[in-house]
Amino acid sequence: MKHLFPKMIVLVLAMTIAATGCVSKKKYQEMQSLKNRVQEMLDKRADELTKLKADVATLTARTTDCEEARIRLANDTTRLASANRKMRSEYGDMKLSCDQLNNNYQKLKTQSTEKMRDMVDQLESLQRDLNQRERRLAEVESKLHQRDSVMNLLRTRVTDALLGFKDDGLTIDIKDGKVYVSLSNKLLFASGSTKIDANGQKALIGLANVLKEQKDLSIMVEGHTDDQMVSNLGAIKDNWDLSVMRSTEVVRILVSNGVEPTRIIPAGHGEFIPKAPGSTPEARAANRRTEIVISPKLDELYQLINEQR
Repeated sequence: MKHLFPKMIVLVLAMTIAATGCVSKKKYQEMQSLKNRVQEMLDKRADELTKLKADVATLTARTTDCEEARIRLANDTTRLASANRKMRSEYGDMKLSCDQLNNNYQKLKTQSTEKMRDMVDQLESLQRDLNQRERRLAEVESKLHQRDSVMNLLRTRVTDALLGFKDDGLTIDIKDGKVYVSLSNKLLFASGSTKIDANGQKALIGLANVLKEQKDLSIMVEGHTDDQMVSNLGAIKDNWDLSVMRSTEVVRILVSNGVEPTRIIPAGHGEFIPKAPGSTPEARAANRRTEIVISPKLDELYQLINEQR
């Protein structure tokens, strides 16, 4: 009804103008001006009404969205409340289990305190033993290093002393911490002989001058033959005899030139440790040799090793 009121005013004004018939021009203009103002008010109110309708539609849509959001929120709240109750229940169970485990741990801790002390004591004892073994191992390594240094120096001195005999079948090597001086038979002995010739004696005297200064070395003189059996050598029965007698003759030269006899051991291997395989003249010549094996005395080193067992 209130929207019809402005229209009724316009209608009344129009009827009034029509009813009056003849009115003054001034009166007519006033009435016409009033009509225009009323029409303007009507148009303005119409625009406002249109806008209000649009606002109502917008608010209605927003209200619908808010209601849907409220419903979703309510559903989420319900789910969260259910999840929260479940989590609280699970937390209660976990706390109970944790309390039980803690109680069991305290009991075990109390019961095993003595065992733990024993284990700690054993561990400390093992650590002390390990430290001691590490110190001894360092001493052994130091001794081995000293041995290698001594043997390298000895090899150099022997090489220098026998430098003039290398072309006569003399070789010097280090193997397994020992110096091997190998002298071919052509340098020392005539075929089938156990007597050392002058050139061989000269080489052995040079070697003796080096060895007699090294008091902490042990010497093994090993005789070797080829695989040919001896014959017509009188008291020499076989290659065993020949190799032993040759090594003994070398020992005599070394001892007579200052090397203590307690440091030397003669040995004979016959043909059983060949240097070169085969039966060619070259292989047999290589196998007919005397090897002087020079070793450091390792009593102190063995003692250190035995202490670690």
